[in-house]
Amino acid sequence: MSKIIAEIKSELKNRGYRSSANREAILNVLDKADRPLTVGEIYEHFGRDKKIKDLDQSTAYRIIETLAKEGFVKFISLLEGYNRYELERGDHHHHFVCTNCQDITPIHLDSHLTDSEKQIEKEQDVVITHHSLEFFGICKNCK
Repeated sequence: MSKIIAEIKSELKNRGYRSSANREAILNVLDKADRPLTVGEIYEHFGRDKKIKDLDQSTAYRIIETLAKEGFVKFISLLEGYNRYELERGDHHHHFVCTNCQDITPIHLDSHLTDSEKQIEKEQDVVITHHSLEFFGICKNCK
């Protein structure tokens, strides 16, 4: 079990949640994923894992929603009409999506975006709590 999964399990216990093999399995799938996954993609992993029983797709959705509500999973909307999910690792990043092959790559930006947020807050007299910035185009493999 990875360190982040152990930390999440411990924090969930502190918040009054009982241990759940299905929740842990979903966290493990997200931990190993190299890109944000849909609930359907997460659910597909369970067909390969004979240790997980009695998990239907609606249960997977409920688990993901709880993990997102508690701040351990974040959702990403990539203009596909559905959400994707990834573990909240504390490293704010964005994504590049290839419009040809649908590959998703994390993008880390420097402090210029933070400076822009502060300017927007000041000029518009608002408080920005979060943002979403995704890039779409053709990846180097499809170019």
